Amino acid sequence: MDYYIKVLLVDDDPRYAKALQDRAYGEYKIELIHYEDWEEAKTELFENLNRYSAVILDALGKTRKDESGDNPQHITTAIRDLNKSGKNIDYYILTGHYDTASAFLPNDERIFKKNMEEDLLFSKIREKFSGTEKMIVSRKYPAALSFVEKYFTDSQIRDFVNLYFKIEDPRDETGIKNELGKIRILNERNMDILGLYYEGFASISDYITHIQKSGNKISLGSRTVGILKYFSNSVKEIPAGIFSSTNGIYYSGSSSGSHSRSEEDEYVPSNNQLLSFKYGLLESIEWVGNLIESKTK
Repeated sequence: MDYYIKVLLVDDDPRYAKALQDRAYGEYKIELIHYEDWEEAKTELFENLNRYSAVILDALGKTRKDESGDNPQHITTAIRDLNKSGKNIDYYILTGHYDTASAFLPNDERIFKKNMEEDLLFSKIREKFSGTEKMIVSRKYPAALSFVEKYFTDSQIRDFVNLYFKIEDPRDETGIKNELGKIRILNERNMDILGLYYEGFASISDYITHIQKSGNKISLGSRTVGILKYFSNSVKEIPAGIFSSTNGIYYSGSSSGSHSRSEEDEYVPSNNQLLSFKYGLLESIEWVGNLIESKTK
């Protein structure tokens, strides 16, 4: 499976945007997520920042959904919001009004001409992505990263990349505890996805209520094991290796992870065991991903 770089595109011309999406996806393995106005695009970007590697802006566009296009405030508003946010994300301007854009950003290498320099822009984005931690993770685990970017929260995407970048480097005791806590949370989310996206429940609380009404013991705080057992016994059998690693991550992360470890708990898993949990989580994520994909086909 190939990994596609996620880029946010803001352009008020849907026909041009659709052609651009097809070109980027087919020729450059870039997935353009399109919005017609900056206000909606900004909300999506700031809520899901770790999904995106760059933003492409039109110079004259719509700042809000209810206004007409070709607003010169579109580009100034977007750049101001990006700079004020403190978020470190690359942005580029793809425009048919080069002179207007260059008036705001003279001699700026981020400005590209529509219907002339799209290939140059896509090559630039791929070149910039090639030096990132996410690129390294995407080369090793493209299927898992693609699934995590689609179904996990923004902070969990960041944690996934941090965990699997230089995965085999040894950690000290504090590092082991911190990573166990993150692995436990990712493991929990992976089980939640079975209820939300495979069985189609509107919320985790609804899914827990359903499992309880089926005669199974489960609570919100310890739901990972409850979902694991219920799903494997009542919905679809979970392979033994994935069942075992998911169960082990929950109990080890709960007892030795940074979120709950007490002074009396002297045992800290070794780096070898931490590594086994990471690879076990990868297997589980890819299994759930294949399951969800098979249902949506």
